[in-house]
Amino acid sequence: MKRFFKRTIACLIAVLMVVSSLPFTALTANAGDSSTVSKQIGVKSYGLFTNETGNRWGGTYANVINDATENMFDIGFVNFDISGFTATEFDQISPVYYNFFAKRTSGKKVPLHVMYPTKNQAYFAGDSNVVWNTSGNAKKIDASLYNDIWSNPINSNGRANSAKQIFGLQNLQTITLANEGDSRDCSVDIVEAIKAAKAARLPYVTIVFMLANGEAAGDFTDASGNSYSDTSVYYFGQNGNPDTYKLDVNLTTSFDADKQYIASMIDKGAPTYNYLVNESGRTLSNQADYMKNIVYAGNWNTICSTYSDKHTDDTNNNFRFNSYGMNNVIAIYDSENADIRIPVTVGTSDNHVKASTVYQYFGYDHVALNNGGAFSLAPEWTLCSSTTSFDNNTDINHKSFSSDINTNITDRALKDYENTRYHLKNDRQFKNYLKFAPNDTFNNNYYVTMNKLDYDVQADITYCWGAAGIYSWAKSDDFKLPTSGNVSYSVINYLPLKNLLNSEELKTNYRKIKANESKYVASSLDNYYKALAALYKFNLTDGLTQETVAAKAFEMKTLIENYDKYKNPEIQKYKFTFEKVNGSTVSVDAQDSATALFWAVNLNNAPNTAATKKTSKDAEYHSWTTYSWPTEPDANRVFKEVAKENTEKHTLNDEHICTECTEFIADETAYNEAVTEAESIAKDEQYTAESRAQYSAVVEKAKSCKKLAAMQSDIDKLVAQILSAQTLLRKTQCVITFNSLSDDATEPTLIETKTVEYGTQRKFKYTPTNGESVKAWIVTTDNGSTVTTVKTLADNFTLYVTKEAEVTVCTVSNPSTEAVKYSKVVFLGKNSRVVAVKYLKENVDLPTDSVSAPNIPFYSFAGWDKATVTGTGSDIYVTASYTPEQTTEDKMCKVYFEGFENGYKAYTYNSYVRLENTEEGKQYALASTPEGGDSILTYLDGTSFFAPKADKIYVVEVTKKDAKVAITGSFPEDVVDEKGNTMASAVFNCKFYLPTNCELIEWGAEISANGRTKVVKGDSLSSHNEYTIRMKVSKTSSIQAFTGRAYVTYRDSDGTVKTMYSESVEQSLNK
Repeated sequence: MKRFFKRTIACLIAVLMVVSSLPFTALTANAGDSSTVSKQIGVKSYGLFTNETGNRWGGTYANVINDATENMFDIGFVNFDISGFTATEFDQISPVYYNFFAKRTSGKKVPLHVMYPTKNQAYFAGDSNVVWNTSGNAKKIDASLYNDIWSNPINSNGRANSAKQIFGLQNLQTITLANEGDSRDCSVDIVEAIKAAKAARLPYVTIVFMLANGEAAGDFTDASGNSYSDTSVYYFGQNGNPDTYKLDVNLTTSFDADKQYIASMIDKGAPTYNYLVNESGRTLSNQADYMKNIVYAGNWNTICSTYSDKHTDDTNNNFRFNSYGMNNVIAIYDSENADIRIPVTVGTSDNHVKASTVYQYFGYDHVALNNGGAFSLAPEWTLCSSTTSFDNNTDINHKSFSSDINTNITDRALKDYENTRYHLKNDRQFKNYLKFAPNDTFNNNYYVTMNKLDYDVQADITYCWGAAGIYSWAKSDDFKLPTSGNVSYSVINYLPLKNLLNSEELKTNYRKIKANESKYVASSLDNYYKALAALYKFNLTDGLTQETVAAKAFEMKTLIENYDKYKNPEIQKYKFTFEKVNGSTVSVDAQDSATALFWAVNLNNAPNTAATKKTSKDAEYHSWTTYSWPTEPDANRVFKEVAKENTEKHTLNDEHICTECTEFIADETAYNEAVTEAESIAKDEQYTAESRAQYSAVVEKAKSCKKLAAMQSDIDKLVAQILSAQTLLRKTQCVITFNSLSDDATEPTLIETKTVEYGTQRKFKYTPTNGESVKAWIVTTDNGSTVTTVKTLADNFTLYVTKEAEVTVCTVSNPSTEAVKYSKVVFLGKNSRVVAVKYLKENVDLPTDSVSAPNIPFYSFAGWDKATVTGTGSDIYVTASYTPEQTTEDKMCKVYFEGFENGYKAYTYNSYVRLENTEEGKQYALASTPEGGDSILTYLDGTSFFAPKADKIYVVEVTKKDAKVAITGSFPEDVVDEKGNTMASAVFNCKFYLPTNCELIEWGAEISANGRTKVVKGDSLSSHNEYTIRMKVSKTSSIQAFTGRAYVTYRDSDGTVKTMYSESVEQSLNK
C-alpha cells in the first residue's frame, strides 16, 4: 500500500456502531421541506487481504486471484471517507459512480464481484493483526480472520463464500472479462454501499473486490483448475492518484425523511460503541487488561528518554530512563464503558560504566504522575517482558513498585542488589495503565484532554567497584529522575447523550407529540423534530480526530441543549371568545376548546353573568336563571353564554318565608276559610245588625292589611283578628238554660230553658229546700269549653246575656233532722270569698286544716282563724289568714295621691285602697303618669279600688269621665292544673268605668301569642268593676309571653251596643 491514512491518527481503530441496518426507502421529497447538498468524498485507505509470498501488490492496484488454494485467494478493497456529511436510510442520494480499471491477465475466466460489507467492517479500517510479512505493502490479515477464510474456511463452498458470509457482502456489480488480456474501464454506483455504511454509523464506506464463480444473489464457489485467475484491479483507474481521487455525492434531505428516521430509531435508543483491536494493539501484545474502551490510538512510541549521569561522581557511569506509550488516544466514556485504561510502560536502558569492574543497581521508590487531573495511574507498576509486551516477567526479584508519589522505601540495605534492585546492565520494563475518573471540567465541557505525561521518578541507586572479591560500595538514595513527554489523551463524554436517547421521558414525549401534531405550532413542531433528528443523526466517531475532540464534544453538548430548548413545542393556539348574554366579550388564545374553557371557568377569567334572584313562581315553586358556558364553542370559536331557567320547591321556615328566595309564601288556607266564614256571618240575621256591622268592619280592615303581610305570623294575626271579631257578634236571641245540682246528685236537674234577648240581665233566683244551702253558681258557655265557677252562698245570680249559656246552681244538702242538728260551716278566703261549705254534726269536731285554702298570688296562707270547729247546729264561719310576701316598697304598688301623707302609699297586691282627704264632688281617675291626660287608664266610681300588680299608679283629678277600660297591672304565675302539671300563666288586672247611663253587657280580654288570638270572657266583677283574666300554657310550649287587651261591651244611652278596648300589655311567662 502506498498509504492507509491521510490524517495523523488515520491508523486508529474503527468503531462499529451496533445499530440494525434497515433497508433504504426511496422518498420523493417535497420541494418546500427538502434541501440538496453536494459533497466530494476522497480515499481513506485501500489495500489487499492476501497470503501471497510473491508480489501481488502494485501500489495503487492489486492482482486479485481465486484459485481455490490457501495461497491463491485475495480480497481487494478501497475505503472512501464519508465522515463529511450525514445521511440516513430515508434520505435521497443521487447515483455515486466509482470508476476503476480491470484487466484479466491469466487464462481462467472468473467473474469479478464488486461488493460492500455489512458485517465486521472494522477489519477493513486501518491495519489488522499480522499473519506474516508480505513482499509488498499488502494488507496484513488478522489471525482469526485468516483462519476462518484462508486456512480453514467456515463455509463448505470455499473461501469466497466464507468471506461473503463473514463480511455480509452485498453485490453492487459483477464484471466478466471474456478473454485473457481483456481490460476495460468500469463504473459502479456505490450509493447502496454508502447508505449501508451510514446506517452502521461508519465514517467510511468499503468497496470490496473478489473473484468467485456463482451468482451474487446465491452462493459463491472458488475457481479451481490448472490455470490462474489473475485479474488486476486499478483502484483509481490506470493513472489515478489516490490523493486527488474524488467521488461526487449529491444528497437530498427532507423533513419527512427526518421524521421517518426518528420513528425508526425511537425504540432503539442510543447507539452502543464496540471497541476493537487497533493499530497500537497490534504493536502491543497481551495488553487486554491494560487497554480498554479506547476508540482511537496512535502509534506506540517512546514518550520521553532521560539521560542520567549525575548519580555517581563520575559521569562515565550513566544510563537512560525511558517512558513509553501511545502518542495520542481518544476514548469514549459512558455508563457501560466507564473503565477506560490507557497502557503505559517505563524502563531503563543503555547502561554505561567507567570500567568493567563497576556495577550499577537500580531500585524504584515510585513512578508517579504529576499532572493527572482526571487521569491517574493504577496503584502498581509490574515487571513485564518488554516495552510492548505486557506479559508478566519473573526474571528478577524487583517485580513491582508503587505509583504513589508519597512512597519512599527507606530500608534497602547498601549491598542489597538482588531483592529490591536490579542490575542496570539488563534493560528492564514495567507496565501500568492510566485510568480515568470524570471531574468537573469533563462534566461541564463534555471532554477532557491530557497533553503531557509528566512523571515523578524516584529511585535508590547503589554502585560498587573492585575485583577479586574486594569491592567498595556507594549509593544515591531518593534519586530524582524527572521525565516528561508530550501526548494527547482525550476522553469524550458520551453519557449525557446516551442517557437522553435511552430515556423513557424522551420516548414518551415523542409519542405524545407525534400523536397530537395538529395541536402544535408548525414552526415549533418542525424545530422539535429537527432537534430530535439531529440527536439521532449525530455520529460521535464521524470525523473524530484528536484535533476535532473539542469540536465534537461541543457539537454534542449543543445538540443536547438545542433539544432541551425545543423538546416542548409550542402549543398551537386559537382565539376563543366568551360572549355574555349582555353582549360583552373576553377572549383568550388557547390550544383547544377544553383549555379555553378551563381558563374561563376553573381559573375564573370569564365569570358568568350572576344568577338572577330566586323569585316566587307560585305557592309551591320559585324560579331563577343561571348562566353557564357551553361545553363547545360555535364554528367561529365563540362560547355564547347559555341561560337556564331553574325551578325548585320552596323551603319555608316557621314564618312561611322561603329560605331560598326569601319571599313570603303565605299559607292562606286558614285565612281563606276565615274570610269565607266571615262573608257568611255578615249575612246571618241571627246576629244583630249593629254587631254584624262592627264585625264586618274588623274583617274588612283585616282584608285590607293582607297585602302588607310580610310573614306567616302576619297572616295568622289577620286570621286571629277575623276570628276574634266574632266576639263582637251579638245574637238577637240567646237560649239560657237553668239547672240545679245537689252535691249528692250525679246529673243536674233542669229548672227552665228560656230565650233571652242579647244584652239583657238574666236574674236567677233559687229557693233552697229541706235546709240545703247554695255553695256556688257555675256558668258554662262556648259549647262547654268555657266554665266559670262563682263560689257564693247567695241564692240569686245575675247573668249578663251575651251568648248562649247554661247556668247551674250548686247546693249542698243540710242533713239536719229533728233529732240530729248540723252546723253549716262556711270557709271564707281573701276578701271574704267563699272557699267551701260543709255541714258538721252537732258536737262533732272538724279540723279546719282538712280544707285547703286557695293560693293567692304574692300571699302566703297563714292558716284558718279557727284550728277546729265543733258542730252546734248553727252556722259557723271560718276565715283564712294570708301574709303578704312582698312587704318592701320596691315590691309593692305605690299609689300616688295628693291626699296621702308624703304623697303616696305602698300597697300589697289586691289590697283595698281608700283615698284620703278627698273633697266631695271631685272626680278621679287612675293614670300611669302624674300628668294624667293621655296616660289616664280608667276612671274611679268613687274613692276606693283594689291595688293592681304594678310598680306605681297615679290618682289624678278629672273634670269629666267617659267609658274606659284598662289593664292596670300584670304578672306571671305558675299554677298546677287538675292533673298535677305545673303550668305557666299570665295574669292581667283589668278595670273599667261606665257612665251611669250605660248598661254593661260583657267584659273580658283578647289574649294573643305566636300569631294566635283568643277572646277570654270575664264572668265575675268586683264592686269596683275590677276583674282578672288568666291565660295558662304548658311549660314546654314555645310561647314565651302573652299579650293582653281588655275589652268591655256595653249599651250606651242611645241603645247602641259598643265595645271598647284597652291598650295592649305584654306579659312574659316564667320559663
